[in-house]
Amino acid sequence: LMHHPRVRRAWDRWQLCGPLFGRLRREVVWMKTYRALSVLTACGIPLDEAVQTAASVADNRAIERVLMAAARGIENGFPLSEVIAAETSLPHVLLKFLRTGELAGCLPEMFARGADSVAQAAAEHAARLQAMAEPAAYLVIFALVGGCVAAVALPWMDMMTMFV
Repeated sequence: LMHHPRVRRAWDRWQLCGPLFGRLRREVVWMKTYRALSVLTACGIPLDEAVQTAASVADNRAIERVLMAAARGIENGFPLSEVIAAETSLPHVLLKFLRTGELAGCLPEMFARGADSVAQAAAEHAARLQAMAEPAAYLVIFALVGGCVAAVALPWMDMMTMFV
């Protein structure tokens, strides 16, 4: 099923808005995309070509589709921030960095700063998820051990009530 483009795109979209790891996945995908855009624009590649190339770096079909549409919008003369502003998976801070870079004329630097900002946010988010994992593991182990104890103890209780 994952080789079917529509299914893969739906799966990738779900990964971006899914519970627990959705926010972290969004941050990582956009961080990789912004880092690629930073390098590509710093090398002098035109923005529309840089966006098309960065789409393959995203490793997410839903974001790739958004970036390809953004590249077409840039070719039609629209600024990237205007074309991509409606994307809900884009962290708000990255849109601010993008608009600032377009206005100031320092797009590669703003892409790099945006990627650094989102990388820091992703690291903090990952640390929070890791902190939540330990109590969750204790609950799972408690449920497994409690289930085993109940599976052994309940028949004993039934046998004790039969002979009393």
